[in-house]
Amino acid sequence: MSRSDAAAVGGEAGGAPAPLPFAAGLVRTLAAPPLAPLSTLINKPTDDLVRHRAIWFGIVALLFLLAFNGEWRVGRDSAIYRGLGHHLATGRGYTFGIFASKTVYPGFPLLLAGIERVFGRGALAPLLVMLGLTAASMVMTYRLIALRYPQWMAVAVVALLGFNAWFIELSAELLTDVPFFLGVVLALYGWERLRLGRGPAAPSAGAGPPAAAPVGWRRFAVPAAYLLVGLVIAASTRPTFWILAIAWGAAGVWGLARGRRRKLNLAILAAMAVIAVAFVLLDPRTSGFHPLGGGAEHEVVQRLRNAGATLRENVPSFLHETFPEAFFGAEMPGVLAVITIFIAIAPALLLLARGHVLWGLFILATVAATLLTSVVPRYYLMVMPLLLLGWLLVLTEIAHRIPPRFHHALLIAGFAAVMVPNIARGVRVIADQRYRDPGHLKEWADEIRMARLIEQTLPPGARVLGPGAAIMSYFSDRQVYMAREIIPKSNNLTDVPRFLAAQHIEYAVFPSAMYNRTEWLIGELMNRGVIVPLERVAATDEMVLATVDIDLPPDGSSWRKLPETDAATIERVRELPTRTEKRDEALERAAAKVRREAKAAKARKEERERTTMGYIWRAATTPLEESPATAPAGAAATTGPSRPRTGARTTTPSGARGGR
Repeated sequence: MSRSDAAAVGGEAGGAPAPLPFAAGLVRTLAAPPLAPLSTLINKPTDDLVRHRAIWFGIVALLFLLAFNGEWRVGRDSAIYRGLGHHLATGRGYTFGIFASKTVYPGFPLLLAGIERVFGRGALAPLLVMLGLTAASMVMTYRLIALRYPQWMAVAVVALLGFNAWFIELSAELLTDVPFFLGVVLALYGWERLRLGRGPAAPSAGAGPPAAAPVGWRRFAVPAAYLLVGLVIAASTRPTFWILAIAWGAAGVWGLARGRRRKLNLAILAAMAVIAVAFVLLDPRTSGFHPLGGGAEHEVVQRLRNAGATLRENVPSFLHETFPEAFFGAEMPGVLAVITIFIAIAPALLLLARGHVLWGLFILATVAATLLTSVVPRYYLMVMPLLLLGWLLVLTEIAHRIPPRFHHALLIAGFAAVMVPNIARGVRVIADQRYRDPGHLKEWADEIRMARLIEQTLPPGARVLGPGAAIMSYFSDRQVYMAREIIPKSNNLTDVPRFLAAQHIEYAVFPSAMYNRTEWLIGELMNRGVIVPLERVAATDEMVLATVDIDLPPDGSSWRKLPETDAATIERVRELPTRTEKRDEALERAAAKVRREAKAAKARKEERERTTMGYIWRAATTPLEESPATAPAGAAATTGPSRPRTGARTTTPSGARGGR
């Protein structure tokens, strides 16, 4: 490597410095000019890597093609994006339940809506677009690294990125990670071109690109276009754009404080501010200028208010599971978690030391933001090229401290540590895509079958509670509520029953055991007797759709203290009468009531008839009582009942007139 080549990557001419202990070397790296790249020490392995780069890229392309099957990998998040895109394409606006329309950034749903308007609702067209975006992001990653580092490092970063199992999996998903990643790489590439004032000339095998600059306006216009397009894509795609914005703002302030490229730093700060303000004003999730009005921002604020509890929950997962899975493709048990800390911090420090303030701050900001909000392996894809570059720089530091005869083994070991576990996981992803569960149709089979039944049995506008709510909503075209959508803005779980009752939800999917840890709230409401099943509407092998009633707890009491019931178990819900059975039962009860009433009426009639006949008989057989006016004078009054007559009428003898 020539002196100019070494200077192009920030190294000193004249070979490698004397070996130092690693810690001291790291301190020196931060305090002095950076060390020479690994290619100055092990030229043959790195030259072979560049010479055979077509083979490496071919293997990577083969992995991505094997993972592609043209079928949508059904999932909660991708169902939300597809649902929003479908509603936009069919003219129903930016709507798909309460959560999605208030939380999801509009960039990716708009892309899906455009694809659907042109190619229809099938999944093949958007998946092909995702594959194209994946290829474009890898090309831009190569060009970004090659601007500042030797070609072998650009080849190595792209190859290691291509072997990353999460990147392979996300290339076959309809999620925002790959589009956002492309936006980030485009913006970083444009920024580095503006800083260097160079054109896109191809790099040599040993160092960065020649210093040939384009002529005239293209020197700034083309890099600025890359920068602005990348920022617009990132800003409209994911809330993690604000992590990039914070890192970029800090880097700009740092540049202004040090008096370097003030005009360029002011320009990028102004551009970031304009894009951020424009997005907030045009954001369909909110109306007016409300930077924190979206659901994602509201959730971040809530988590920051409980930062202590969030960190206690996220730090162990970050150290042992999520970050190691993102980088290595495998978990880091026990004391090996120190490797996670090293990989998360050392690359950022080395990049900062080599003058890449934005790159280093972007890594640190991403780690800090995820620890304070949520840690998911795919969230680290946006900084994966920088982490891999940092890994190569770590190998450079180690190479300066070991004999040259071990350099080849060091390079192989460094590559194998990243590639082997990722390839193992990538093979499982390909197996899922090809054989075990293409499209995750087996994993979500019950939810999809129930969604079809919901579509067939419930009218449009029906409101349902169900597991995998976004998936059921997409397949049924009915509003299926998820747990997040029944929590009031106060985040007070005591208010959930009343808020739920105000939503006028008529149906729910049982049993309660189907609601996993992210949807536990609905299952708990069922177990506590707040959501009460009434009648069975439809059923699959594992699920039952039933009408429900919301039984509010007494005022002043918490529903979480109510005793648990077994009414929401699959056995009890299956015993509920169906709507037809209940209607037939109601008709039978009505008919029985009519029969009972007819029988009672007949009995009353007979009783009346018996009473009337008895009266007539008594009247006919009882003598009439004599009137007091016709009674004989001096006759004694009778006090007892009249006796029946025995013969002819009694008369006064003729001639008897009261003589003496």
